Amino acid sequence: MKHNETRRTLALGLAAISMAAGSAWAGEAQDLYAAMISGKCEPATATLQARAKAGVAAAQGHLGIAYVRGACVKKDVQAGVAWLRKAAEQGDADSRNELGNFYSADNGVPKDYAQARRWFRLAAEQGYGPAQYNLALQYHFGEGGPVDDREAVIWLRKAAVQGLADAQANLGAMLIKGEGMVLSNKREGVHWLRKSAMQGHPTGQNNLAAA
Repeated sequence: MKHNETRRTLALGLAAISMAAGSAWAGEAQDLYAAMISGKCEPATATLQARAKAGVAAAQGHLGIAYVRGACVKKDVQAGVAWLRKAAEQGDADSRNELGNFYSADNGVPKDYAQARRWFRLAAEQGYGPAQYNLALQYHFGEGGPVDDREAVIWLRKAAVQGLADAQANLGAMLIKGEGMVLSNKREGVHWLRKSAMQGHPTGQNNLAAA
């Protein structure tokens, strides 16, 4: 989408991610936001603000990140989060994922893992791969609830099927170790490591070499 919050990285390589929105208005909103990021403030800023005020969720989400980053508008994290929330409450999966990242990172709003999990889950249940991955992280780290690697594997697999290299690499590692499983599954684990390695994922490549 517009912003990438990395919450933490372990030896396993787990890190929160976000991706491009897919709504009908996302293309225009993305183009307007890209213009703002590159310093071409007008008419992009006025148009994006007008779309956001008219209730276009994709525009609200992109305007939110523009405020967070101070792109052609005065930097205001609180205002940015407020716009993200408007988009998230309309069901915009990308903004729901972004809002989850803010709650998990203590960036603009007080850290609240339960709220982060709520927003990640809403987006994940919409089939949004980055949120599926981020929800898996919460289960793996025990954020917003107890550690549950079985659930982590379930959501990692959903994200991995969508082609997310981070999810593929970490799913492969967990399957080989038997995390979240009764027994390890090296064959499937290697399959996912290979998938991630083919995308150039360094952790996937290293773990594949060691498998």
